[in-house]
Amino acid sequence: MAKSAEYEKLLSTFTAEELRNHKQGLQMGDTEFEMSTAPYNNYTGGMPAAKARYHGFPSGRPDLNLSGYTVLPDESDESIEYKKGRYREPSTGKPMPVERDTVVGINGNASPALYAHEFGHLNNPKRSESMQRFVDAATAPDKQSWDRAVVMRRDLYLRKGRDITLEEAEKDLVESIYRSHDRRRDSSYDIYRDEIANGGKVPKGMQSENAIFKRSEEDNLDDYSKMRQEQVYWPKALRQITEKENPSD
Repeated sequence: MAKSAEYEKLLSTFTAEELRNHKQGLQMGDTEFEMSTAPYNNYTGGMPAAKARYHGFPSGRPDLNLSGYTVLPDESDESIEYKKGRYREPSTGKPMPVERDTVVGINGNASPALYAHEFGHLNNPKRSESMQRFVDAATAPDKQSWDRAVVMRRDLYLRKGRDITLEEAEKDLVESIYRSHDRRRDSSYDIYRDEIANGGKVPKGMQSENAIFKRSEEDNLDDYSKMRQEQVYWPKALRQITEKENPSD
């Protein structure tokens, strides 16, 4: 983060010990940030605190219909100027920070999940918003994040003119994530290609979209890395749907 002249002036008054303590404090803050965001990209790294920004509005000012945004390292001057004009506080017109190679969280929306989403865009600039949402779902570590991903999945279909239930959206999302691990020919769908290359198992090809829900829980669990299943939520959703589709006698 760029340091202001006032900040640099303050640092110049510190003793060597004070500077060392200050640096250690900053490093601890960076570590806490990176630890809090890590579960939301399945501990694959690539989210340094130094590239994260926060922008909050003073109390009483209206919020934007915007949770956060990304500024790429090679963002063009034209795009920078466009974002400076677009990302402004609604009541004051004050521009929000637009720095190359950073992600920005806004107000209460600046959660670990939001930063992980924006870092997904920063680290994969060719990834579309819908694909990033898919990745968010595949790496969602808890039910709250998963439920949010299911709502987003339903909204995707609604925008395409197809009205589906949340239950249908969840099943579609689970199917899509499961099938993605068998598409090694397309790295954009292979969320865990590094782990697979290191010995992780790839699910066998499914002949029909509903095939995974007709298999036993043991088969489904065996076909996917057990370690990853413990760290992300979607296998739990798979198990719940499987049990519902195949009720025990």
